[in-house]
Amino acid sequence: MLEVNKNLDKFVYHVSHDLRAPVASSLGLIELTRLEGDKSKISEYLDLQKKNLLRLDAFISNILKYSRNTRLAVKQDNITFQKLFDSLMNQHKYFEDALKVNFKVDINQEEVFINDEMRLDIILSNLISNAIKYSDPVKEENRITLEINANKNLAEIKITDNGIGIEEEYIERIFDPFFRATDYKHGSGIGLALVKEAVDKINGSILVCSKFKEGTTFTVSIPALK
Repeated sequence: MLEVNKNLDKFVYHVSHDLRAPVASSLGLIELTRLEGDKSKISEYLDLQKKNLLRLDAFISNILKYSRNTRLAVKQDNITFQKLFDSLMNQHKYFEDALKVNFKVDINQEEVFINDEMRLDIILSNLISNAIKYSDPVKEENRITLEINANKNLAEIKITDNGIGIEEEYIERIFDPFFRATDYKHGSGIGLALVKEAVDKINGSILVCSKFKEGTTFTVSIPALK
């Protein structure tokens, strides 16, 4: 019981902090906007408020997904990876920095693959958004490569980027809830924990290979549900 309470306290602390931070920032920006007479400055403050709200929305969405992944039974859906990817890209194309990234996509699927669409959505969505978020601003070209090979028995997903990478000392902890390997961008620290939870729910495996300042590759192997 003590361990449960300790974990609950930790969860509440992190959630409340990540919910309050963008709210407090937005409230401060509202006050600055009230006092500002320069229209260009007002526009800048509104853009910053929008970023705060998008950050808050993404965090709440991940918390809800985390809850659903924990409590909902695994479903058997017919998965079409191209359709799933197209839907995700329609959501991610408006993300900050998404327009600066060159995507290369190679999806090979000729047979029906049975698995849980919600969990696959969680896995792909978070890995793609992370690759976009942690692109390297000093590089001439930011690249993300997505490879999916699926048959009726197994799907292998590989996402490779040339972003900022992960320092070796942090790699073992990146799937811990609320752990942040960098302060380069604001994040809740829940995305990769959610990915790992979803992978485990559908009996898959995930590997990460990363070099700091060079890039990262996530490889996910998922057996079909029968």
